[in-house]
Amino acid sequence: MGLLSRGNSFLARAVGTKNGVTVTYTRGATSVAVTDAVPGNSFAAAVQPQQVPARVEVQDRDYLIPAAAIAAIGEPAVGDRIAEPGVGTFEVVRRAGEPAWRWSDAERTLYRIRTKPVG
Repeated sequence: MGLLSRGNSFLARAVGTKNGVTVTYTRGATSVAVTDAVPGNSFAAAVQPQQVPARVEVQDRDYLIPAAAIAAIGEPAVGDRIAEPGVGTFEVVRRAGEPAWRWSDAERTLYRIRTKPVG
């Protein structure tokens, strides 16, 4: 099995329902439920590090979302929101020098969407 095949196999497992979470993807007044979103990289910062244990807050978070799951809305756009029950609501953003989203697979079926917490 080649490197590309192994990578595609990993992605297929990553977006399977066993690893996915249910989120609500919203643009304006339009929302869709996504049952197979996979939280990706999270970037965190310690808050009040002098306390033990230090409290850690998530500053931004990536989501892997199948393109078909949000086809009714279209490609992700800055300002869209992703609500994950029990975790919070995140807004699609650009990071310095990076787009708000990119394809996460060669077949262009899986978005990697960059977000930050709202509020």
